[in-house]
Amino acid sequence: MRSRNSLGAILVGIFIVFAGTAPSAFATPSADSCTFLTSAQVSDALGVPMAAGSHITPTSLKTCTWSPSGGGTKEVGAITFTLQTADEYEAGKRTLQQMITLMKAENKEEAPVITPVSGVGDEAFYLDMAKTMSLIVKKGNGAFKIVIYGGMSTPKRQSAEKTLALQVLSKM
Repeated sequence: MRSRNSLGAILVGIFIVFAGTAPSAFATPSADSCTFLTSAQVSDALGVPMAAGSHITPTSLKTCTWSPSGGGTKEVGAITFTLQTADEYEAGKRTLQQMITLMKAENKEEAPVITPVSGVGDEAFYLDMAKTMSLIVKKGNGAFKIVIYGGMSTPKRQSAEKTLALQVLSKM
């Protein structure tokens, strides 16, 4: 049983690493993730004043992170926006579906849940996984992921992520 838990953790790790390493298909290979959303847009969606976005790694423009300007709150610790390719989206989704199948076969309650989202890009879904919920969107040859970290309620988190996704899509 422990080996199955390890397999699940490994698959999650592979998905996270894979989703954050390949070049983006948006605009140019050097597309800057911090240019897709403003601090004002993020603040409005979350209801918390947010500091300027910054790259996790200065040499990688794929992921931008915003944090509350006054420090983390109970609801919002940070938000990340990560650019992906459509191929990364498809590979990640297949990996998740395989992991879910394995975990359900073992009656694991903590199996990730994929919930399709209509009206956002060509295809989108919420990923509820181990206390973290993401909105992952594909449009054309590109894709992106939005993750809000903190204790925000699921309906509020989903609404904020969808609002931000629609704002990103307006720039694509």
